[in-house]
Amino acid sequence: MTFPSSVERTLNSIKVLNLDIVPSLGFNCRFAKFDYINRMLAVTVIPIATGLCMLIGLKVYEYSSNFKKGGNDVDVDELYIVPQDMRGVFTDKLIHAFRETFKHYDEDGSGQIDKKEMANVIREFDPASSEAEVEERVQEFFNEADADGSGLVDFGEFLKVVHQARHMKRESKFAALVDKVEAKLTLGLKQTVLYFFFLLTYLVLVSTSATLFNYLQCQIFPMPEGQAKRFMFKDYSIDCNSDRYQSWEIYCGVMILIYPIGIPSLYATMLWMDRETLRDQDAMDRELLNGFPSVGHIKFLVEAYKPKYFFFEVVLFTFF
Repeated sequence: MTFPSSVERTLNSIKVLNLDIVPSLGFNCRFAKFDYINRMLAVTVIPIATGLCMLIGLKVYEYSSNFKKGGNDVDVDELYIVPQDMRGVFTDKLIHAFRETFKHYDEDGSGQIDKKEMANVIREFDPASSEAEVEERVQEFFNEADADGSGLVDFGEFLKVVHQARHMKRESKFAALVDKVEAKLTLGLKQTVLYFFFLLTYLVLVSTSATLFNYLQCQIFPMPEGQAKRFMFKDYSIDCNSDRYQSWEIYCGVMILIYPIGIPSLYATMLWMDRETLRDQDAMDRELLNGFPSVGHIKFLVEAYKPKYFFFEVVLFTFF
């Protein structure tokens, strides 16, 4: 099986380790009661605990960062309304990202961008520009985006410029600056943590799923008295007719819902949410230019395929 290049690099960097480390720890030799049920418990609980720690840590970091920033605390969904003619043009996820990007421009939370706010954003990304250059660029941006000539850019005008640049392939300096702002807001600890979270699920999916399905395999042994007994195929010390085995079958079923069913379903959901970007070669080129701000956490799932086949990794997990 060929892994995506980012996964190959990660695997090469940790190839001295065995990802399915539970058997190599020798618990079954060190502890007399450590059997296949204990192994199943370990290989399912450890990744879940690790993933939860990563996500909880990220949420705590985001909360503390927002608390320290304070300032422009507005409800972007209520303040930045999508015009009727723009509804359905972008996915909900992209609309949310654009609202957060617009909020970065809209320093006073008025719902509109004025020339002073635009100038501040330009200085932020190009501090070497002179005042005359900043003024000239601000005027260029407003000539492009301020459709009604009010001297202010609202969220609807903002979306229309981005739509023209991304869907109608119209060159736009304003849209290019939007991409830079979006990249700055998205890249960072959150993107890194999500990447390693999804990579963790990718690396443990096959081995953990195999452990779970092996639990359900029992072998029948005929007994001298004419009866037959069933023992677990992977561990003959476990009687498949015992109460202990049957009670852990319920746990195994729940873990099957989480691992071989839940993880591919999660991938499918994430890919579908970003479908507008993943299936568009121009959008992926923009992502590459800006460091993959929107899809970096799931890039390893699609980079081995052409954009129109971005969903193929999920198909492989589901049917093969």
